[in-house]
Amino acid sequence: MTIAGKIAQHSYEKDGMKRSAIEIIAREVEFGEKPKGYTGSMDDDGREIPGHIVSDDDIPF
Repeated sequence: MTIAGKIAQHSYEKDGMKRSAIEIIAREVEFGEKPKGYTGSMDDDGREIPGHIVSDDDIPF
């Protein structure tokens, strides 16, 4: 995946606490070729069905 755009950081105060936020503002997003061995397929409406669904338990943070 390639994303072209910019990163914006801003600070603000909420409930008496200083906070900071970082935004990724995408101007262009390009998806690469599907990986070798990709097993996804299409449903009846032409939408892609992923070959492997990632659950929250699979994410290390």
